[in-house]
Amino acid sequence: MKAESPQAVRSSLRRLERALAGALDLDAVCCGVTIAQVHVLLAVEELGETRVTALAGELGLDKSTLSRTIESLVRAGIVERRAVPGDRRSLNLSLTALGRRAAADINRQGDREIRALFGRIPPEKRGLVAEAIALLADALAPGRACCRPAGFKTQAGRKRP
Repeated sequence: MKAESPQAVRSSLRRLERALAGALDLDAVCCGVTIAQVHVLLAVEELGETRVTALAGELGLDKSTLSRTIESLVRAGIVERRAVPGDRRSLNLSLTALGRRAAADINRQGDREIRALFGRIPPEKRGLVAEAIALLADALAPGRACCRPAGFKTQAGRKRP
């Protein structure tokens, strides 16, 4: 089977998914937060102070799904939620000092893991791997229906056309 055949690519993606799921479970255990919380925490770190609606769009989630994760981060003192002046219905999110430390810890650990992973990849292939990961992430970004059957419900509960 050729490496670029649909079957070979699907097989490789399944192996990658299983490996990533295991690595992400370890990340959550050692950093004391869930995978969902890591995604929100790092997105708020990257975006800076941001509205909940913008964060939902960035993560491809609906606000009700996201609100449970945000609430748990607020209760933990990791994220701060503030009303937007002049717009009673909107909320801004930002990291607290504890949230910034948690994000820094997660990023340091993630950097160590990526360095270890890339250490097992021949140096001349590392750029290619990094580029391929970025291309896959872009192709699978929220809003793209390329890989879902018609009528399939997304994580956000919306049906794809």
